[in-house]
Amino acid sequence: MSILGSAAVLDVIVCFCGAKGAMVMLPDGNIGIGTVAPTEKLAVNGKILAKVRVQPGSWPDDVFEKDYQLLSLLAIEKYIEKEKHLPEIPSAKEVAQNGIAIGEMNKLLLKKIEELTLLMIQLKKENDLQKEDISKLKVVLQLK
Repeated sequence: MSILGSAAVLDVIVCFCGAKGAMVMLPDGNIGIGTVAPTEKLAVNGKILAKVRVQPGSWPDDVFEKDYQLLSLLAIEKYIEKEKHLPEIPSAKEVAQNGIAIGEMNKLLLKKIEELTLLMIQLKKENDLQKEDISKLKVVLQLK
């Protein structure tokens, strides 16, 4: 391990980990791995392997409650036409400005999957009823 720096105002810690990689910690607290000039609290130039666990909190199972107000496909279509993104999902502009919290985004995406599943179940029921009606109409038409 090498420690470099130590001027009156500037202290830089550099750890050389083999010929290719280095880890740098700057006085402002920014840490760089594979880069000597990190501009963020953690800047990595290379692949990262991590196990991420989302902390418990509210989970969108309320979608399955009887009193949940599921938007109709028509309402979702109108929202998309106006806003250019799904309800409750941040727009590309918002993500570019603020980034996303992975745990919160996973929660929102699961909620959208659950809502879409409920909408598909509704459509399946409607489709089954239409098939029944068509079969009945075919019988009536054959009798004429």
